[in-house]
Amino acid sequence: MSEGRFVADLQKSAKMQYENVFVWKTNDRFSLGIPDLLIIIDGETYAMEVKYTTLASAVSTCRPGDPDTVKCLNHTFSGTQISVLRQIQRAGAHAMGIIGIPGGVAYLVDPLKIPKGGNFTMNQMEALCVRVSKEDGFWRIREWPTKISCHLEKKTPQ
Repeated sequence: MSEGRFVADLQKSAKMQYENVFVWKTNDRFSLGIPDLLIIIDGETYAMEVKYTTLASAVSTCRPGDPDTVKCLNHTFSGTQISVLRQIQRAGAHAMGIIGIPGGVAYLVDPLKIPKGGNFTMNQMEALCVRVSKEDGFWRIREWPTKISCHLEKKTPQ
């Protein structure tokens, strides 16, 4: 799978699951920093900057416990992408990075948790991101904000 196919899979999941949905795939050439996907479901806006990494380039070389020098993404989150996601989040939408890997698995990341430089080691992905899987052939997009906020609450000392 490629990043483009992963984006198409996310779009298809949204359109097939939700009756009141609007899906917009932005054009990278003309919308610097605007997230790859803007999805509105029943009045809730989801802004997603999508990345995809293959087993060969990341997961096979990035394993939990590896030193924090091996980076997982070939195509990193840019400073502009991170900044725009954070602005969208502050404006009240559900903004997130999503990193797909083979096997119907992805990692969701809150824009405030994307490391400087826009890349992750596997240890950082496991610590900072929420691992999700396709369920019954669909990505459960409406559930993701809750999963991210629950993950952040667990990681934040009280």
